Amino acid sequence: DEIARLTPTFSGVSYKKLDALGSIQWPCNEDAPDGTPTMHIDAFVRGKGRFVITQFIPTPEKVTQRYPLILTTGRILSQYNVGAQTRRTENVRWHKEDRLEIHPHDAEDRGIRTGDWVGIESRAGQTVLRALVSDRMQPGVVYTTFHFPESGANV
Repeated sequence: DEIARLTPTFSGVSYKKLDALGSIQWPCNEDAPDGTPTMHIDAFVRGKGRFVITQFIPTPEKVTQRYPLILTTGRILSQYNVGAQTRRTENVRWHKEDRLEIHPHDAEDRGIRTGDWVGIESRAGQTVLRALVSDRMQPGVVYTTFHFPESGANV
């Protein structure tokens, strides 16, 4: 029951309550003694958001003859992090595998078409991904997600 003593949003949580309810969605406190099934219905807890201006720091990664493209990784809406939870849902209908997005000019220069299996290598490692030719990428930049650990895209 330590978390209830230390964290106000969990003040109503106890092992006894967890055993009785099976699971509890936070916050679980005086205002919501059985937890909160849906959060942020009327408003967000601390307002709409807090934006902070940060200084741009360019990447130390530079293109070279051996590594002529910049590889960047990121997330998509239908998956979360490495997909440990979301890959077990129907979300895989929208995103079944990590793909390598490549600009049409870069793809043409390398003879790559959408659906081709492409071997990629960076200073950190290598993997093979299916290509997706897309003008979402700037020339010289390739992109992939890292929601499927077996792809090795974010090792």
